[in-house]
Amino acid sequence: MDCVETTTTAAVDNALLASFDRSAVDLTTDSATLVDKFTVVLQIARSQGPVVSGILGLGQTLEQSIATIRQESLACGDSIAATVQLSDEGRQNVRNAAQAVTSTATAIHSLAEEFRQVVAASGEIVGVIRIIQDIANQTKMLSLNAAIEAARAGEFGHGFAVVANEVRGLANNTRASADDISSRVERIVEITQSVATAMTAAQARVTASSELWTHAAAAFEAIADHAGQSKSAAEHLAEESAAQAALGGQVTVALDSLADLKDRNEQTVGECNETLRAVLRKLAGLNKSMAQIDFGKAPIPAIMDIFEEMRANNIMILNSEAAEVAGPYIARVLELDGVVDRLWQDRTRGISPEPKYRAVADALHAYRSIRNEAYDRARRGDFDKVREIMAARARPAFAHFKECLKICGASEGRYG
Repeated sequence: MDCVETTTTAAVDNALLASFDRSAVDLTTDSATLVDKFTVVLQIARSQGPVVSGILGLGQTLEQSIATIRQESLACGDSIAATVQLSDEGRQNVRNAAQAVTSTATAIHSLAEEFRQVVAASGEIVGVIRIIQDIANQTKMLSLNAAIEAARAGEFGHGFAVVANEVRGLANNTRASADDISSRVERIVEITQSVATAMTAAQARVTASSELWTHAAAAFEAIADHAGQSKSAAEHLAEESAAQAALGGQVTVALDSLADLKDRNEQTVGECNETLRAVLRKLAGLNKSMAQIDFGKAPIPAIMDIFEEMRANNIMILNSEAAEVAGPYIARVLELDGVVDRLWQDRTRGISPEPKYRAVADALHAYRSIRNEAYDRARRGDFDKVREIMAARARPAFAHFKECLKICGASEGRYG
């Protein structure tokens, strides 16, 4: 009876130990899986930092650009307003100048017309003087004839001769005065004609200037119109830049909120990372304690369980940013290497070498070589290179090792 009870108790104890071992292995596997998933979260959080910083930088640049555009638009508006004012003044000045030139042209035209009348009147005077000259010549001829007739009359024609001489003298004086007046009038006519010619040329130039001033006035009208349109556009630009500045302020507030969220997210991720590390440390202690208990587990399943803990530690190494942080996890993996080696020796002791066992040994050696290269980089703080080596080379080598190990353990149960 006691023997049966003892056997029953031993069976129950073995079942409890197996269940406990299975739970511990499941806990290790779940922890490794959790750490693996959290690695993605951590990588995303780390990658978000530069992105958010870049967005914040772009937001600041955008805000500065909007402020600069607003200042420049205001300055542009002021310049255009001044241009509009100057163009209005210039337009008025050109209008006044055009009117003055037009008035001058009218006055010159009137003056030229008067000079032409003077020239015409001077020609009439010349005609009158020529008549006077003809009369004087005729009077002189008559006085000569009268003197001749008086000489024929003798004593009776003496008085008439005196009169004839006087008339001849007056005729000569008249002729001389008429010639002098004629010379002066001809000189006046020449000068008047020259002045009239000059006035005609001046009139033509003033007319051309009037046309040019008219075109200039039209050009200033166009400039003033365009300046007015530019002023309206500048005012609209100022309004739009003010609206953009308001939006830029809202963007800045949103970006500040994003920065706060990023900081809180990084803090939360860091706290979760530390919590996971603490869990793994406790799990490592639990595994060390359980290693003192003989569960009767077969070597190959035991090795595969150990590699789950190794996987969790490797993930924590990948999550590290400093050599001193990764150090304890590297030490734990190397410690587990010794356990794996002892289990493998127990498994292959007394067995003739087979290709499948040699494949396991070779795969394990290849994996450890690559992994230890990554650990050397971790000890030097080059974690970018660590992640590169583990992702590109160590993971495929580890997967190959597990496949070889499964082949060897296909015929084994979990517990011996």
